[in-house]
This record gives sequence, structure tokens and C-alpha cells, in this order.
Amino acid sequence: MIEIRESTLNEIRVFEKWQSDKSVARWIHIDDWENYYNIFRDNPNYLILSAFKDHKLVGEVSIQIEAKEAYISLIIAPDLQGQGIGTKVLKEICTKTLIKYPIDSIVAVISPLNKASIRCFEKAGFAFSHEDEDGEKMYKYDIERK
Repeated sequence: MIEIRESTLNEIRVFEKWQSDKSVARWIHIDDWENYYNIFRDNPNYLILSAFKDHKLVGEVSIQIEAKEAYISLIIAPDLQGQGIGTKVLKEICTKTLIKYPIDSIVAVISPLNKASIRCFEKAGFAFSHEDEDGEKMYKYDIERK
């Protein structure tokens, strides 16, 4: 079972360590995790959440609410990637987010080179929406309220 709750500063420090792994560092670029945490913590339109499986920290989810959309990003512990945990975390958090917030969709912006992330989001029910030209080509995936 996956448990989701607001992140603590100690968990933020774990996420910072995860970022040093090449499987994460290639896609996530946060210079100051403590500042990142403080920005999210103090703004009701931002969420930074920790995911646990069997009481073990397995992932980080960031959500930014903008009007009728929520933008989501996900980090799974490097030693747990490829085991389906990311898909379970996404399904859990998307269900809770669509219930709690008056949004129409949840959007993930993913590099087309990040095949593992694309597979994870697709397995969680996200569908390719369109390409977004913003410096580099990015794919937009979304899941809509049913």
C-alpha cells in the first residue's frame, strides 16, 4: 500500500541525495532543495509530498496548481526504479488530487528521451497530449477528471 503525506525537511534532504544519482540527475535539476521546500511549503498552490511503501520512503511528488490544471513531477528512489512503484504512487496521488482540488486535469511535462518516465505515466493512466516547444522539445501528458 502506498501512503502519501506532506514532506518534511529531513525527507527533502533524502531527495537531494537521490538527485545525485545519474538516473535522477539527468532529469531533475534543483540547486537548493531547502529553498525549494520552503517555497512549496509556504504556497497553497504548491505541494511537495513524500510517498511511502511499507513505511519506507520511496518517492517524491511535486504538484503545482494553476487554474484548472495541476502540474506534476515525480522522483522514485534510484534503487527502487523499474519496479512499478512510480505507477502506484501516481495513481494514488492523482486520485487524491482530483478529489481535493477543483481541477480538470493533471499534466506532466516529460522529455521524449525519458522513456522510463513516459512508461510510468502511461501505466498510471496519463495520455500523450501534445508536443510543447519551449527551448527543447517536451511531451505533455495528461490525465483528465472522469
